[in-house]
Amino acid sequence: ATGINLSDNMITDMPPRLFDDHELIRSVWLSNNRLEAIPDGLFDGPSFRGDRTVSWLYLNNNRLTSIGPRLFSRMHDLQGIDMHGNQIQYVDPTAFNGLDMINSIDLSRNNVSMIEGGTFMNKELRFVSLSHNQLTRIESSAFGPSLDHVWLTANANLTCAGAGGSGVLPSGAECIDDGWCDAKWGVSRLGNSVCDGFHDSAYES
Repeated sequence: ATGINLSDNMITDMPPRLFDDHELIRSVWLSNNRLEAIPDGLFDGPSFRGDRTVSWLYLNNNRLTSIGPRLFSRMHDLQGIDMHGNQIQYVDPTAFNGLDMINSIDLSRNNVSMIEGGTFMNKELRFVSLSHNQLTRIESSAFGPSLDHVWLTANANLTCAGAGGSGVLPSGAECIDDGWCDAKWGVSRLGNSVCDGFHDSAYES
């Protein structure tokens, strides 16, 4: 098993079947490029289907503006996805459907204004960072019962108090919006304790 690192290459687009001939990939890095969209079929190859396939996907610091329907649906072994630092305005509520093993999603530092119901209902999902967005609303059925932590730091029109008061958060989930921690790195790969100078013990679990 190995990883493919295409970061820091100023890539603007990718062939839809680029990874079809690769097997036993565990991590894919596409960080720090100029991608504006993910082509249909890019994550449909053998390395993205079934067991013992890609576990970590890094799409951070590109120019993506939306996450389309069921974009990652074949990636059943995916555990963490990092999309921080894009220009994402819209997340389709089915974007993460089919990710049975996903436990961390980082969408911090984007332009998302609303999270629709059903978006984060994955059964193993524990950590979601939505810090530094433009959030005004999260629908009450957005998160599943497995959620441990959600970060809402620097969303001027939505606070943890507002989210909690409207019944958005599952029972027992912790919400962080105090500016100490935006989970910029930690949420994309559990076990990494780097969190803007604030060590969150949740990363040790």
